[in-house]
Amino acid sequence: MEAKHKKNQTNFKRSIKWLERYNELNCIREIIEDEDSTEWRRANRKCEIAFDKYLEYLEELPKYEQKRIEESELY
Repeated sequence: MEAKHKKNQTNFKRSIKWLERYNELNCIREIIEDEDSTEWRRANRKCEIAFDKYLEYLEELPKYEQKRIEESELY
């Protein structure tokens, strides 16, 4: 995916990168069944960090770019 305007390309790509990273970590977190385990807590913490980074870059984008990401198959 590419941003509609070149000035938004950097934040657009970074937000997509962090959303993809969150999706990967979320899959790992779902595989781990025991929510009390150290592995699950570690995966959960990494998920939270990745989603926070995604939101950080998403906030820098205009609404129409945010909507494009949220309507994509990644979201």
